[in-house]
Amino acid sequence: MNKLIGRLKAIMLLFFLLSSSIVMLVSADWGTIPVIPGVSVYEPAQKAIIAWNGQQEILILSADVTSSANTTVLQIMPLPSNPMRIEEASSESFYVVEELIWYHAPPPPPSGYWYDETDRLKVVFHRRSACMTSLL
Repeated sequence: MNKLIGRLKAIMLLFFLLSSSIVMLVSADWGTIPVIPGVSVYEPAQKAIIAWNGQQEILILSADVTSSANTTVLQIMPLPSNPMRIEEASSESFYVVEELIWYHAPPPPPSGYWYDETDRLKVVFHRRSACMTSLL
């Protein structure tokens, strides 16, 4: 069983290394610049959907933005090419994609898949020290 787990880990590591060598690195993100000096702007979360049909790419981007005070901001997003059009998207898109992912995701492995009954925790040595006995 341990050999099987070791092989699975090796295969998963190899898959990760191969897939990470294929992916292009992104070196830019959008930036938010506050108009009022001294106001801090935070972007704690960002979500994106990228759709590609072989000819056209569609990007739906959502970001949670907060600031230390009310302010107007200028947002800049560098793009690799000139977009054909920019439109406001619905947040419903993210819920639809999430449902599609859960629908097509593989089922979880059966219980006991990663370990068998003999791999459970066993106490093999127990000793109570004299100082701990006095505290109890």
